[in-house]
Amino acid sequence: MPQPEAGEPGAANLRELIVQNLLIYHDQAAALINRRGEILHIHGRTGKYLEPASGYATLNILSMARKGLGRALAAALHGVVSRKEPVHHQGLRIRTNGEAITASLSLRPAQRLKGELLTDIFLLVLEETPIGRSLPDEGTTPADAGDTEVDNRIAALELELRNKEEYLQTTLEEMETSNEELKSTNEEMQSVNEELQSTNEELETSKEELQSVNE
Repeated sequence: MPQPEAGEPGAANLRELIVQNLLIYHDQAAALINRRGEILHIHGRTGKYLEPASGYATLNILSMARKGLGRALAAALHGVVSRKEPVHHQGLRIRTNGEAITASLSLRPAQRLKGELLTDIFLLVLEETPIGRSLPDEGTTPADAGDTEVDNRIAALELELRNKEEYLQTTLEEMETSNEELKSTNEEMQSVNEELQSTNEELETSKEELQSVNE
């Protein structure tokens, strides 16, 4: 099990935190994770969404996420860690046991009973939200029923497209942040090079002075 970071609750307080945050979700799959994505506690049945990764055993939720969940989950974790605000994704198409399900995820900072938000513990809730097929009533023709099914499929595709756009936006923000960090590092290296050059000039001057004294 991952070791608590500074600021994370100890084992004595973790159970209380779990009860406070997960009690209301009943049959929904949920988990408490830290900012690195390491699972601190799992609630409910998560087999539809998570599976053990092959190779070295890990409790990182990003490694365990099934196909169709990983990218949205990574984007949500990045968003909630950086902005400390809840993140929601709907219409996720997740491959599980040879078939696809539609699900939503919600990720937010965990909170204590008094409403105090924790900055390094996050609550993930996963819920299957199948797109139902409307049953035709007596006045509905087979063509109308087909139109409803098409409309449902279009709605699902629109949700999937929106989630991919959000993931792309998050990726672009991460790239911009990385570029800024690289730029800052390059400026620091340039400053160090200038200092080294200045030091070399001083050493050269001192060498000339010593040579003059020796003469």
